[in-house]
Amino acid sequence: MKRFLAPFLLAAALTLPAVAQTQPAGVMDPESLRGQFQTAGWESVEMQSNDHSIEIEARRGAMEIEVVYDRATGMVRDLDIENIDGRPITIPGLTMTPAS
Repeated sequence: MKRFLAPFLLAAALTLPAVAQTQPAGVMDPESLRGQFQTAGWESVEMQSNDHSIEIEARRGAMEIEVVYDRATGMVRDLDIENIDGRPITIPGLTMTPAS
């Protein structure tokens, strides 16, 4: 249960674009998604897509994020967040530290 909630909480806390709510199922536009990240304040937004998924890599300040969306549903399949300088990621109510 914890593993399932962590990506959901992080996505909400980091204001990732709410793709599932803004795009009809099966109609995710990669360029539109890139624009949503840029509008949300993410910089250096890079995108790769195929028939099944869209991967976004972006930076905001010292934080880097990599998100993989399921193209058919808009749901987040994978989420990786880290600070460039190695500091723990702190979000109000949630702290993540690198695994030893």
